[in-house]
This record gives sequence, C-alpha cells and structure tokens, in this order.
Amino acid sequence: MRVRGALVWEAGGQAHRDEVIVSDESVNGSAARFVILDSQGRQRASGPDELPTGSVLMLPDDTSMSDLVDVRRAGYDARRPVDEATEARWAEAKATSREAAIAFAEAELAENNARLSRQLQRLHPELFDSEGKLIEREFTKKLLERTGGKTTLTYEDILRMDKEWERRQAENHRRVSCKVLR
Repeated sequence: MRVRGALVWEAGGQAHRDEVIVSDESVNGSAARFVILDSQGRQRASGPDELPTGSVLMLPDDTSMSDLVDVRRAGYDARRPVDEATEARWAEAKATSREAAIAFAEAELAENNARLSRQLQRLHPELFDSEGKLIEREFTKKLLERTGGKTTLTYEDILRMDKEWERRQAENHRRVSCKVLR
C-alpha cells in the first residue's frame, strides 16, 4: 500500500496539515509496518508515537476498508473524509423526527445500492439479463465461487477478499501498463 493523505493536528491553538504518504514497508522479509513519509518520500514517522499528539491521518475516500483497518491496527488514528453536506442533512433529519431519519437512511441506502449495482454490472455484465436485472442464480454461483463455498463470512474473510481483489486489480494494472509501454 502506498497512499497519499494528510496528517492533521493542533498545536498551540493552531491547526496544522501536512501532505504525507502512508506506506507499508517490509524490511528483510519481516512483517510489514506502516510508515509515514513526507511529500518528498522521506520518512517522517515509523510509528504513531512519533507523530504529534492528537494527530489524525486523513486518507482518500477511495481507500479500501481493509487498508483503513490495517492502518488503524498499526495504532494510527486514520479516517476517510466525511461529506459535510451529507452529515449536516443527516443531523437535521435526526433532529426533525425518527421518520425523517429513517427516510434519510433509506434514501442513502438506495443510492449506495444503485451505485454498487452499476459497478457490479460494469465489472460482471454476465450476471445481468438484457433488461439490466440481476440474475440471482448466476450471482449466487459467482459469490460461492469467490468465497470457496462459504455461505457465512467473518469480518476477516471480507477483509481478506478485499485484499485479494486489490492485488488482482494491481496485477491487471501492471499488465496493461506493460502492454502500453511495449
């Protein structure tokens, strides 16, 4: 993993923000550890205790959940950005009524479902019929294939599958890059 992010903290009543790179490094076959590099790639910190007190690593919103969890497990306070406008609407809905909060949550769920369905259809068009509806039997078959036949997944299983997907994406990207350079 090598992700650009920001390190934010407060000192002496002043807010600070530095552009950084979060990188997992493995030295001589040892287990990977996360280090924070400055914008020029020089090591700034090899652990959370070397960062200013109260500092937070802000990672891009497309950072995978497994990478976010790994950085947090290494002891860093890491977060992805939150859409402030959405948070304000959510707070307003909760303050208005229980029904408004439920309606907001259902709308957000529908929006995420539609986005993920479009992404799934783009990646696996064979799982959809000519009208764009999901073919449940094909979807179930593909899921069982990907999970090794498991019908119940643990959180660790999901993180492992996420890492495998990222590895395949990186391999595909390298293959495409090599073909372009030839």
